[in-house]
Amino acid sequence: MEKTIGKWFVYLCYAVSAILIICSIARGAESDKKPEVEKSICPITKIDKNCMDCHAMLLDENNTPYFGLKEVKKDFYYRYPNPKTAIKEVNGIKTGHYFLTDINDGAFRDAVDFFYLHDIKKIIIEIHSPGGSLFDAWRIIGMIDEAMSNNIDIETRLYGFAASAGFLIFMAGTDRIVSPTAECMWHELMTGEFLAIKTPSDKEDEAKILRHLQNVANEFIANKSKMDKDTLDAKIRKKEFWISGKEAFDLGFATGIIGK
Repeated sequence: MEKTIGKWFVYLCYAVSAILIICSIARGAESDKKPEVEKSICPITKIDKNCMDCHAMLLDENNTPYFGLKEVKKDFYYRYPNPKTAIKEVNGIKTGHYFLTDINDGAFRDAVDFFYLHDIKKIIIEIHSPGGSLFDAWRIIGMIDEAMSNNIDIETRLYGFAASAGFLIFMAGTDRIVSPTAECMWHELMTGEFLAIKTPSDKEDEAKILRHLQNVANEFIANKSKMDKDTLDAKIRKKEFWISGKEAFDLGFATGIIGK
């Protein structure tokens, strides 16, 4: 009995000594470390969190320990650039989702770059928007075109409503899927200035610019629908043009109906 206790005591001493040596070496290595120039990114999770946030010592079916990823929510490992960005699995395909409300081209740029990082080949842009800046909308549409040129499938989806610049972005998708009870609205461009003093020539020049911008936008929309530009021009002249999701599908503004 005494021999057994003595043997385990020796083993314990060896273990404590080994731990102290390892800690000493680690402290020495830490003091010699140079400051990191940039964070390293895990090749599996593509994030820069603490390694143990994602990995752990696990057991396989034979109870053999191995170092692997923890069982957590599927998107736990993603460090999303903003709350409107997500990656989900749809029919076994890793799919990027972006919820577009305000016309925020900067947030959309961050989302697209994030999807590029994770090699996403399909992006669904759900739109629920009253509109916003025309130029910001064109920038978002430019990024959509760029993604499609990189063989990324872009679907715009509408459950609620898409108005003004929101509707313009909806029209940018290759697949444009809409709920039959959703609402779409397009209208003439609007500008506003407070207490501005203008000459007739100023007004004429502004009118030419606005007409140019309106023509470009109307032509973009008409080319993706069954409605010709002249008809669309007439529909929005001095009024708003509202259609349901079902009407949007019938007129070619949408390419599919949700649930069908």
